[in-house]
Amino acid sequence: MFCEEILTASMLSHQKVYRNGKFDNRRIKKTVTEGDVEKTKELAKKVLETGIDPLKAINEGMAKGAKDVGDRFSKGEVFLVELVMAGGAMKAGMSILLPKIREARKERKTLGKVVIVLLKVIFIALERI
Repeated sequence: MFCEEILTASMLSHQKVYRNGKFDNRRIKKTVTEGDVEKTKELAKKVLETGIDPLKAINEGMAKGAKDVGDRFSKGEVFLVELVMAGGAMKAGMSILLPKIREARKERKTLGKVVIVLLKVIFIALERI
């Protein structure tokens, strides 16, 4: 019985970030739009646990939610309080996802240096022609 409860809880938390086998950006977007810091943090943790790309969660979920609130604020549909709350939720989610992004960036950093060096060599060669 206990194992079934754990499995059911795991499946329910998995459903929070996936819908039909794909990342469900609507849930994390909604938590940012509503300014719900705790739910945003919870979903950001689930993103990392399930192996979803954190940049995808930010770009397709949280950023869209923040942009939605910003657009509504500029139209006068929401007040400054809602805008600040959405910013707080976005910040909370980013605090969980950013360390993973920085970690991944460190692993790929050497590739960028090689490209930069090659571009400098090409530009120097073109100047001499």
